[in-house]
Amino acid sequence: MVDQIESKVTKNDDIGENNEKKDLVSNESMEGLSVGDTKEAIPDSAVDKEKGDETDKESGEESNKESGEESNKESGDGNNKESDRVADKESQQETGEKIKAPVTSAEIRPLNNVESQERQDEESVTSYEENYLEALREELVQVVQTKFSPVALKYGYSHTPLEDKIKWRPLVLLLGNYSSGKSTLINELLGKNVQTTGQAPTDDSFTVITYDSSLSSDGQDVSERDGKVLLNDDSYPFSSLKKHGKRFAAHFRLKKVNSPFLKNLALLDTPGMLDSVAEKDRGYHYQEVVGDFASIADLILILFDPHKAGTIRETYESLRRTLPKATYEDRVLFVLNRVDECNSLDDLLRVYGTLCWNLSQMTGRKDIPPIHLAYSTDVNSSQHSFLGLLVNQRQQLREKILLAPKHRLDHLATYVEEHGERLSHFLEAIVQYGVNRRHFNFKYWMVGCFLSFVAAATTYWVSMSSLGDQVSPILCGILGGVIAISLLIIWFVFYRFFLRDFNFQKSLQTLDDLTTLEGQQRRDSWSQVKDLVKSYLNKTKGQFRLRPVLLDHRELRSVYQTSSAEARKALNELNEHSI
Repeated sequence: MVDQIESKVTKNDDIGENNEKKDLVSNESMEGLSVGDTKEAIPDSAVDKEKGDETDKESGEESNKESGEESNKESGDGNNKESDRVADKESQQETGEKIKAPVTSAEIRPLNNVESQERQDEESVTSYEENYLEALREELVQVVQTKFSPVALKYGYSHTPLEDKIKWRPLVLLLGNYSSGKSTLINELLGKNVQTTGQAPTDDSFTVITYDSSLSSDGQDVSERDGKVLLNDDSYPFSSLKKHGKRFAAHFRLKKVNSPFLKNLALLDTPGMLDSVAEKDRGYHYQEVVGDFASIADLILILFDPHKAGTIRETYESLRRTLPKATYEDRVLFVLNRVDECNSLDDLLRVYGTLCWNLSQMTGRKDIPPIHLAYSTDVNSSQHSFLGLLVNQRQQLREKILLAPKHRLDHLATYVEEHGERLSHFLEAIVQYGVNRRHFNFKYWMVGCFLSFVAAATTYWVSMSSLGDQVSPILCGILGGVIAISLLIIWFVFYRFFLRDFNFQKSLQTLDDLTTLEGQQRRDSWSQVKDLVKSYLNKTKGQFRLRPVLLDHRELRSVYQTSSAEARKALNELNEHSI
């Protein structure tokens, strides 16, 4: 990554030197022109050009040739201009300045070529920036694919490759209750009617809308494919959603349209949230699906309407539990949509206050997040007097959505840091369990060996004391050895069928003892991997080789710290040099 930045800076320096040279040529061509001369350099069509060469006054050679004289009617003005020019020449010569002939249109024409070349340089720099960002993105994906995914799949941290979630284009997720205006907003962004709109619930599917240049851009040409294609095509980041079953696949589809808005991103429309009593009403776990989509989305829009300002049950579940676990707060935008349906400004203020109160209860935060007020661009604001007092933030939403691709690289770096930290924390807990198990086994067997030795020594001493000369010392020693071995066998059986399982179950109940939780970041990371650690230990019954896990943990932590630092360094230098 650093090498790429260095090559990038070198290229920028070369472009800068070329621009300096062009500026120098431009300055030389305009050197020596006063304000009046500059105006004469670009004469009107009615004024003839003057051509002449003036030599140095000190040489005594004066040869002035005039061409393009004006008509007799203006001869007096021409003589005045000529005398003024001679006077200016003499004053400039006294100060040691060099006089140049007026610049003609033929001399100005190269400046236009310079401007054209500068525009080409700017385009080449922009193209280079895009290539650089794409190369950096591919490098981060490669790190995840070669270093993170094998370990994640090996230990059950993930059931699908981690790179599947980041190898596709930026994704914008739209959530909201039914009739909140999600489909209308999408149609306005795309400039065509792609989604069905209506007051009642009109769409019960998760719809991915992406770009296809092969389709017609003028008409309503839309290519549709069902969810099974999305779930089984490795080019899409949705393979992990297979776990939600066939009912979900039947409510998942893809639409392709030729809209310039989708050239660098994709939209994901969702079914309207309902006051459902149980998840069986949909046939799949709606909150889990929303969480999986939110984890790969670069931007999430949550839309409300004035009639149901945050009072839907599924909205509460999503904001309170699902989204905080799946994404970051800075990627979520709240929108109070369809504000034109309020009866008056007082009505809008009551709706806004209700939504603020509901959000404070649902998010558990005292500070209320910003809420964007918007309504359809088809609405005539003159018919609603209070709309003239508001700013329709529809355009701001559009601009923020279009900025999603620019934040993609930061999100990829965050993805590497996040899963690197979590996977490292996951392995750290497993390693600690293995270390604790080894210490426990060592102590247990040391106690068993000590007891066996004591039993053997006691048997030998009692036999020799009680029997005396009747039994040989060798026989007493053999008897003590048999007692010691028998005790070890009993000790092993007790450990194998009782004590080991007891220690294993005790460790499962005290998983927090396997790691240190001194900071909020560590506590957040542990909350994400704790169940995964428990699942792995249950799967292996706590019996695994410690050394391979320890080596994987050391290598992963080294790669995670190095790649994370290099990615952030490359991003910082990219911003500093403003490629």
